[in-house]
Amino acid sequence: MPDTRPFAVVTGGTNGIGLELARLLLADGHDVLIAGEDDAHGDDARRHLAASTTGDVTLWKGDLGREEQVAALYEAIRATGRRVDILCVNAGFGLGGPFATTDLARELQMIDVNVRGAVQLTKLVLPGMVARQAGRLLFTSSISAAMPDPFEAVYGATKVFLRWFGEALHNELKDSGVTATVLMPSMTDTNFFHRAEMMDTRAGQARKDDPVEVAKAGYDAMMAGRDKVVPLLTNKIMTAIADHLPDRAAASVHRVLSEPGSGERKASPAKPLAAVAALVGLGVLTVAGWRRRLHRPVAIEGASGTTAAKALHVTLVARPGKEPVVEALLADILAEVEQEHATRPWFGLRRDGATFEIFEAFPDEAGREAHLTGRAAALLMKRSNDLLASPARIGKLDVLLRKSDAASAADIVVSLPR
Repeated sequence: MPDTRPFAVVTGGTNGIGLELARLLLADGHDVLIAGEDDAHGDDARRHLAASTTGDVTLWKGDLGREEQVAALYEAIRATGRRVDILCVNAGFGLGGPFATTDLARELQMIDVNVRGAVQLTKLVLPGMVARQAGRLLFTSSISAAMPDPFEAVYGATKVFLRWFGEALHNELKDSGVTATVLMPSMTDTNFFHRAEMMDTRAGQARKDDPVEVAKAGYDAMMAGRDKVVPLLTNKIMTAIADHLPDRAAASVHRVLSEPGSGERKASPAKPLAAVAALVGLGVLTVAGWRRRLHRPVAIEGASGTTAAKALHVTLVARPGKEPVVEALLADILAEVEQEHATRPWFGLRRDGATFEIFEAFPDEAGREAHLTGRAAALLMKRSNDLLASPARIGKLDVLLRKSDAASAADIVVSLPR
C-alpha cells in the first residue's frame, strides 16, 4: 500500500453520510479505510469508491458495538502500517418509539455502538495523533443533541454524549496540533428512519437533507478545525433557537416530529410546517425576552407567498460610549456566521447612531432580496448583551416554507408586540 497519501478511517463508511465522507476524502487525495457492518453494503461501497478514484480503499467489516471488534478494527488499522491522519467517528443507529415499550437489547446495542465504541476507537487512535502533533477527528452527532428527544430518548442521549465529548476534546486539544469537530445533521436522506422503525412519523415521512451536502459541510468544518457545524441554513436556525428554548418547549417541538403515527396527520410532504412554526415562534419569544424571562403572546397569521424566503430582523441599542465596541463585535460575529453557510448569503449590518440592525440577505428564486438570521441572533444574545442598553429586540419574523416544488409557499408571519 502506498504511503505517500494521507490516510483516513471512516466508521459507518459504507452508506449514508459516512460513504459521502469517504468520497470527499478520496477526492481530496486520501487513502481510506471504511468500516461497516458485515453486510452487502460494504462490498458495494468499496467497489463503487474504488472505481472512482486512484486512491486505496480498504474495507473492514464488523460490529463496532462489541469491545473485541473495535480492538480488531484498530489492529487492522495498525496492520496497514499507516498513521491515521483523519478519523471520522460516524457509525451509529437509532430506534424510535415509547421508551416503556421499545426493545432494551437494541437500545443497549445502540449505546455500545454510538457511545462506547466511539470512545474506545478514539482512545486507541488519538494518542498517535497527539504524539505527532497532527490529526483531525470528526464526530457525527445530530441536531437532536440540541433538545430533549421524546420517542427517541436513548438515541438522543447518545448524540448529546457525542456532541459534548467532541466539543470537550476540541478544547483539550487546542494546543496539540490535533482538532476535533462535531457534525450535527438534521433529518438526512439515508436508511436511518427505516432502521429506527420511524417511517410512520412526521420525521420519517418528511423531506430530507441530501447526505452529499451534509457530508460536505462536515468535511469543510473538519478541515477548517472548527468545533462544530450544523449543515444547511434552516437547520442552523432551528438549532440556534432550540438552544435558547426552555427544555420543555423544545421537547414538545421534537415530539411533533417523532411521535409514532404522527406522519399520518401531516398535511404535506415538506418538512413539518407546524413543528417549524412552533419552534420559530417559541424561539422569537424566548430570545426576545431572554433577559427578563418574559413570554409575551405573538400573533400568527396565515397568508400565501410565491418565494421560499425567510426573514428575521434583530435590532439592538449600544450603551453610551460602547458603539465602536459593539460595531466591532458584530462584524466579528458576522464573519464567524458567514463561514457556516454553504449558500454564502450576503450579511448586512446597519447602524443609526447607537442603534444597530443585523441581518443576513440572499437572493431568492425570483431574484428579490430576503433577510435571514438565526445563528447570528444566538451569538448576539450570548456575547453582546453586556454592551447593550437593552436586550436585543426581534421585531418581526417572516417564515416562508415551500410546500412542494411548485412556486407557491406557505407564509407564516410571527409579529412580536412592541
